[in-house]
Parts: sequence; C-alpha cells; structure tokens
Amino acid sequence: FGMPKRLPIIKTFVNPENDPTTQEQALQAILVLVKSDQLSLENLVGALGEELTSTDDMIRSRATLLLVNCLQLEGGWKITGEQVTYLTYFFTERLADYGCHHEVLLGLHVLLTQYSFPSGAEQRVARSIFTDVHVQTLSQPNRKLVFEILSFLLRNHLPEIQQMKSDFVFGFIQCMDGEKDPRNLILCFQLVQGIVRSIPAYVDYVTDLFDITSCYFPITFTERPNDPGAVKKKDLVNGLNGALSCTPAFAPYCIPFLLEKLQTTIISTKVGVMEALQECIKGYGIKSFVPFVTDIWSALRTEITNSVVTDIIEPSFTTLSLVTKSLDELPDSASEDSGLSVLLNLCINQGVHQLNNFDSKFSLLISRILHTVSAASENACKRIMSVVVPIVMAQFDEPEIEQGKRHALLKILLGNVKVCSQYTFNVGSKQENPLIPFKDHIFHLFASFLVENTRDGKPESIFGLALLGSMESGSLLSAEQNEVLVLSIARLVKGTPLPPVDAEGENVTTVTPMEIEEKGTESADYNYKLQADRQIVEAAQEGLVIFGKAHPDLVFSLVIPKLLENVDPKECAADPVSVTDSLKALRMLSQSSSGLFKSIVLSLMGLLYGNVSNIKFLELILDVVSECMPGVPSQINGETEMMITIVLDLLTLMLNKPPAESQKIFLSRVPVLAAHVTEKLAPNKQTELLKKLSDLFVHGDTQSVLNISVVFKPFYVSSPLDHRAMTRIFASVIASIDKTVDPPEPTKIIQLLIQCVVTQGLDLESKTFICQSLSAFINKLKEEESLFKFIYEEFNECLNSSLNPSLSIEARKNYSHLVVWLSKAFAVRNHKLAPEFWAKMNTLLYEADIEVSQSMANSYNVLFRDHKSFQNKNPLFKQKFFVLSFPTLLADFKKPTTTNRGCIYITAIANLLAGLPTTVFVLELPKILPVLFEALKMQVKEGPSEIQLVSVQTLIMLFREVPIVMGEHLHSIIPVLLQLTCHTGASAELREASLECFDAMTKLPYSTIQRFKQTTLRGLKPALSDKKRKVRKVAVRARNNWYTIDFNPKTRA
Repeated sequence: FGMPKRLPIIKTFVNPENDPTTQEQALQAILVLVKSDQLSLENLVGALGEELTSTDDMIRSRATLLLVNCLQLEGGWKITGEQVTYLTYFFTERLADYGCHHEVLLGLHVLLTQYSFPSGAEQRVARSIFTDVHVQTLSQPNRKLVFEILSFLLRNHLPEIQQMKSDFVFGFIQCMDGEKDPRNLILCFQLVQGIVRSIPAYVDYVTDLFDITSCYFPITFTERPNDPGAVKKKDLVNGLNGALSCTPAFAPYCIPFLLEKLQTTIISTKVGVMEALQECIKGYGIKSFVPFVTDIWSALRTEITNSVVTDIIEPSFTTLSLVTKSLDELPDSASEDSGLSVLLNLCINQGVHQLNNFDSKFSLLISRILHTVSAASENACKRIMSVVVPIVMAQFDEPEIEQGKRHALLKILLGNVKVCSQYTFNVGSKQENPLIPFKDHIFHLFASFLVENTRDGKPESIFGLALLGSMESGSLLSAEQNEVLVLSIARLVKGTPLPPVDAEGENVTTVTPMEIEEKGTESADYNYKLQADRQIVEAAQEGLVIFGKAHPDLVFSLVIPKLLENVDPKECAADPVSVTDSLKALRMLSQSSSGLFKSIVLSLMGLLYGNVSNIKFLELILDVVSECMPGVPSQINGETEMMITIVLDLLTLMLNKPPAESQKIFLSRVPVLAAHVTEKLAPNKQTELLKKLSDLFVHGDTQSVLNISVVFKPFYVSSPLDHRAMTRIFASVIASIDKTVDPPEPTKIIQLLIQCVVTQGLDLESKTFICQSLSAFINKLKEEESLFKFIYEEFNECLNSSLNPSLSIEARKNYSHLVVWLSKAFAVRNHKLAPEFWAKMNTLLYEADIEVSQSMANSYNVLFRDHKSFQNKNPLFKQKFFVLSFPTLLADFKKPTTTNRGCIYITAIANLLAGLPTTVFVLELPKILPVLFEALKMQVKEGPSEIQLVSVQTLIMLFREVPIVMGEHLHSIIPVLLQLTCHTGASAELREASLECFDAMTKLPYSTIQRFKQTTLRGLKPALSDKKRKVRKVAVRARNNWYTIDFNPKTRA
C-alpha cells in the first residue's frame, strides 16, 4: 500500500460505529484519491485485506461497498481485462456470503455495465447466482439487481448464455418463483419474453415457465397516487400479456386458462381476459387457436348475450372480430373443415335459430354478432348474408307483424346493408353482393318506413337508402331508384312529408321524381304532417353526404337546387330552423366532394350578393361559407383561385358602403373566413393572396385588386372608422400564412400594424386581434439581420413610449400591450433576443404608471397561451421564461417599497401560472402557493376579480393533479373560498369557480377533509340561494358531495 497515512481514512469509512456523515466524508476523500490516481486498485485491495476477510458481517459488507464505490466512480480506474476477471471471480465467490449480497450484486452489476466484461465469465456469473443465491429471500433492491444482471446478460452476452441451454431457463424460474414486487415483475415479464426469443431449449420447461407467469393473471394492483415515477398498472398488464403471448408453445395451456378465467363474475378480470386473448392471437398466430374455435365462440357468445355491462360486451365483439379476421387469413380458410368454416357454421346456426324464434333483445344481439363477423371478412360476409338476408326479408312479409318486431327487423336489415357496403363484390362471380337478389325489396321496405305516421324507423331507413345508393360504386340501384332515393332524403332535411307507397304495395321504383313533386303533401293516403324531428333531420343530412360521395353529379343536379330553395332570405326570421338545417346540409355536402364544394360555395355567395341588408341571413351565410373552408381537402389547385376570389369579393361588398349593421357582421365574420382560406392555400397561392391584399391595404390600390374606384387607406387616422376596422382582415391573413412564405415589404407591414394599434378609434378587441396577428407574423419571419434590427428598434420604441408621460394613458397602454405581444413572438421561438425582450417587458411593471402597469399585468395572460398561428415553437419556452421571470416578480412583490404595486405583481404572476404546464407548476409549488393565497385574499374592490378567478381555477387544477399536497393547506384555503362563494362583489364566474373548488376537495382522502366538514357545510349554505341558477346548481352538487363524504368509498380508501 505504501501510504500509511491513508489507512485511517479507509478505516473511518469501513468502521460501522462511525456516524453516516463521517463515513460519507471519508468516502469522498477516498474517491478524490482514486480520481487523481493516488490510490490504485491493488493498493486499495491490499489495504482492505483484513476488512474483506473479517468475521464481522458489517465490516465485510462496508469493505466490499468501498471497493464497489471506487469501481463505480466515473473517470476513475482504467482496469485491465485481467483485473476484471479477477474481480468477477472475487464477487462470484462472495455470492455465498449472505451478509454481503447487496454489495456483491452491485459490484457485478457495475462490472457488467461499466467495463468490458471478459469472455467466459458470463456463465460463471449466471450459475453462481442460480446456485449460491436464494433470490426470494433477498430484499426488493437486491432482487431487482439480480433480474437486471440476468437481463443484461441475456441482452448483451447472448451467445454465451445460449450455451447454458435449459440450465438458464430453470435457474430463472427458480429466481422468479414467488416474486411479488411490481417493479421486479416488469423485469421478469421482459425476461420471459427474452428467454423465449433467444433460448430454444425453453421448451424443456415450457409448462413451468407458463405456470410461473400465468399465476400473476389477472393483475390486481392499486397505483400509488400523485407519484409520476410509480409503477403503472398498465405497464404490468402489458408486460404480463406480452409474456403470455410470446410463444405458440404456451397456446395449449394459455387459451383454456384464459377461457376458464372468463367464467368469473369480476368485470375487470373479464376485460383483462379479452385483452390477453387479443394479444395471444397476435403473438401465437391464429393457427394455434383453430382447435379452440368452438370454445372461444361459446365463451364470447355467452358474454355478449348475458352481460349488461358495455365494458365487457365491446371487448367481446373486438375479440370476435379479430378471431374472424385472423382465421380468414389462413391459406385453407375456404375449405369446409377450416377454422373459419367452423366459426361461421356456429354463427349461422345460432343466427338462424334466433331469427326464427324471434326475440327483439336477443335477436338484435345475435344479429350484431353476425354483423361483427361479416365485417371482419368478405368470405364471412358472403356466407352469412346469403343465409340471413332471406330470413329477415321473409319475416317482413308475415301478416299482422307487430310494430316492435318490424322496427327490430329494420335495424337488423340496416346492419346487413352496412356490412355489405364495406366491400366491393365481383359481379357475376361467387363473391357477388348477397343483397342483389333482394335489392328492390329492401329498397321498398326502407322507403315504406319514410311515409309511415311514426318516427320509428325513419333514421334507420334514411341511412339504409343512402348506403344502398352508394353500394357497388353507386350502381346497385337503377338510375330511377337513385333519383327517388335522393329526393326523398333531401325533402326530410326540411321536415317535408313524403308521398305514400301505393295501397296495393306496388314497388316504389314505379314512383318517379315527377310524381313526388306532383303529389307532395296533398296525397289522400297521407295526411301526416312530419314535424321537425331533429334525429330525422340529422340522419337526412348525413345520408345525403353518404350518397353524395357516390353520386356527386346527381346531388348537384337534384339536391343542391332543392336545398338552395329552402335557403330563402325571407324565411330567415319566420322559419330559421328550416334555413339553418338546409345550410348545414349544404355545408356537409361541400366537404364530401371538391366539385360540390365549389358549386355550393359559389351558390351561397350568389345568394349573399343580393341580400347584404338582411342581417340574419348575412350572418348565417358567412358562417356556413367559413365553416366550409376547413373541411375542404387542402391545397386543391382547381379551387384556390375561387377561394381567393371569395375573399376579394367580400372586401368589395364591404367597401360598397353596406348598412352599418351589415358592416358589423362582415367585420366579425370575414377575418375568420379569410384565415380559413389562407390556411387552405398552398404557399405559392398564399404569396399571391398576400401580394393582392398588401397592394390593397398598404398601397390602397382598389382599382387593380378589386376593380372599383374607392379611396381606401385603412392605416391612416383620417380614414373612416369602418375602413380602419377592416385591417383585422389583413391581420388575419398575415397571421395564417405559412412560415415558408416570404411576405412583401415586411417592415412596412409591421410599422403600419403598430401604428394601427396605438392610434385612437379601434375597439380593444380589434387592437388585441391585430397585436396577436402581428406577433404571429413576426414569429414566422425568416432570420434576417436588417429585418430583426428593425423589429428590435420598434420594440424599444414601444417600450419607451409606454414610459413617456407626455402620452395619454390609453396610448401608453396600447404600447405596453405591443411590448407583451412582441416579447411573446420571440419567446415562443426561443430567439436569442427573447431574454432581453422579456427582461425589459418585466421592468414596465414597476417603472410605468400604476394604471399602465396594471393593464400590462392583465395582458400577461397571453404569454403562455397556445396559438396555432405561431409556427416557430420551442416546446420548453414556457418553462424557460417562467423560471426566468418568476423569481424576479416574486422578489419585487416582497419588497416593502412596492406595497402599492402588490396587486400588479400578483396579477402578473397569476396570469403566467394560468398557462403553465402542470409538470413545471408542481416543481415550483412551494413558492407558488403563497402567491395564490395572497391573490385569493385580495378584496374585490382592490383588484379585478379576474385575478381571483385565475387563482381559483389554478387551485382546482392543483386539487385534481396533486391532491395530497393541497390537502396540507385546507386550513388556509377553505375560509377564503367560503367568503368568495357568497361575496356580493364577486362575479358569477368567480362564485361558481370557488364552489367547483369545494367540489374538487371531496376527492381528497377522508382523513384529510373530515375535520372541515361542518365548517364547509355551514359556509356553503348561503350559496344555495344565489341569484344565478348555474351558481346554485354547483352549490347543491358541492354541498351534497361534502355531506356524503362519510359514505364515499373513494374518500374512505
């Protein structure tokens, strides 16, 4: 060793009688020596000679631990292969020493993961663990080390481990047997899968391997709340299912095992079985399931027909669908003795029996089973439908059939049609559509339901007819039938009754479109006036969309004119529902086909041109045209010119001096529509639109852009107010362009928009909208030194103007809002100028006038709010700038010299917190809570109730995200919130949010909230008489939940 003076340091660490602090200091001193090459491995081992062989377990373990800590040190010893071999032999020999198990296992883990492990030593490590270590007698951390070592060996030293063959498998089974800790079980389940994939000899112990794994099914595990690092039940379930499904060799044991577990009455277990079966189908391959098809069918049918719980029924259908689809993929699926044929025979026999012995509930369930199987396989669909459809059609023809049975049969028939509509059958082949022999009969049945004096069956009939018309690429029905069908559905959009079928039951195909128009509502056999049934109207709208995808030309020629007739400006006030329903149908149709989109939008715009003074009609048309835009496929070249023209036409209408009320509607709707149009244009077309609008708004060129001669200078103070308000349209377009677009004259645009915000005349909403658009525009600009230098100068100009006492308070507020939005533009993209902008922005809170600073603090709520128009985004900008701002704001708030600005700092902090991600919030919770409490204690007259509202909403979020932490502060929170629930100066939203907070508290543990029960019940009583109904409603719910906390099992847990 040669250095006696260092011996005391080693003795100090090894001596178990020393206190932990002294031992830690000695360890750090030893590690410094190791890192500086003053203490070698040989010297340390020599110095530890007596301690490593001591008869005292504590001394031996601490000596071994010191060796491991030195080996674990990053940048420490450079150990040779020979030394690693020596240490490996040392540690494996020491595995028999129970008192040093943890240190030895840790040492092996360090050697394996941090050093180049010598070839040939891998088997020695594994065999030593299997022979000398009784794993299940160890503590959880030590067991975890064992499983991590085995995983590392299997993953990184596979050839050597494979030579152990079944010895490794048997040894692992012994190690896993009896394991209960969820953290270790996740590793065990992964090891099972690794062994099956990598060691073929696992088949020698396949039964034992399955037994040791399946004993954990089903997983019954309660997650630890409010611990992001805790084991999740989902991870355990996925791990176990992955282990059970990792090899087809488990199939003979696993499938009967799971089917047996399905007989339980516990819902969660049944759901777990379904999930496991689905994983096994994917893992084993369906061939392993063929011998069990009958058992699986019987079990799934029982669950579907006997259960009333959706959580069981839906997974059962999913499993049945997966089984069918997988069986259909086998090469011999068409043979009579294949697994698919066995399943289909069972399904068909059950279906035929249930349909012939009709019971509405069970027949519908069995029919859904048939539909599920048919939807999973085209072969299954052909075989099942060819048997089932004739039976269903025959039952419709029974004399004196009950209405309930008839309606149930209609649902079954609709299911049949839905299933068949999924496939494109080969006409004239064995795979011909099974509905073809009955298509006229089915058409007649659906049509007959539409003219009956009852609403039952009408939505189903509408969908059935629409699907029939769209099948076989629209060729299943005749042209005449399709015309009758689409006209019938179109009339129901407005709630207009249909003519009846002939009394003799003549086929509906003899009814022509002309006869429908002639008979109308005057038919002697049909006196029923169809009311505006929302379900029927909505079904008709969706049915037109289904039919329109297959027959856009027919919809264009027959339906759109009828719907446009319903859109009568004169009926807007008398029958707004009818007009709205027709407009909704037109909007939905416009999104089904690009051709329909163009014709519908142009038709609506044509209606708009002549009815600008009809306020209600103008509002409806603009809303529908705007809603049509997001649904149209992006960047369709044939429509881009039309979309640009729409924006320009609307601007023309606005400049032609419409009535004042109409201009308000234009100003509220057109910016949204222009944004939707811009988003749908390709970048080159966005450039074209922006160039036109720049010529119009920046240069006032109305002649070449709009072909009208009007003086239009919207950025000048002398311009009419309605012209200046139109800058919102220009702002919405520049905010919606893609970041790849190079805008013309960006400096000019920025300068004019800033000027627009700070000049008088525009309302606050318009100024805020322009600020947001300007910020989004700057956020997307490409990095150019001259451009960003200009923006930097403009920012400083806005900052200085916010502090200029010669300007009016209103002007300084406008400049301060611009400072906030410009800071956001750079912060979101994490630009290098952002920290400087952010720091300067914060200075306004204490340098500007009180009124300007308060307005500035109120606008902080936009800083962390998400806006889709900001395309250059850094995902961590919120965390970065909160950490940058919060300490400064908090320190300024606590300064005694800023007591008169306390409300300002609380407002700024609360607004920042409102948009902060929960993960960041929780880390800063000890510092944040005092600020929230201060905000809550503010009297309403001292500060805006919006700040208290933000604070209460933040508390609600905290009670839901970190209830345990919040439970420690109830004594401070409850009295303040009780005051807010009935404060006469508080807004209804604030009172409602305070009551919601009390409702969120009831999810806390019973032991935490029980002592506050009586106080809370008394304090909530006045809120029951609140003048606002929505507040009273929340008060009743919150008080009831507090009253019943003694009986709530969730709080009792």
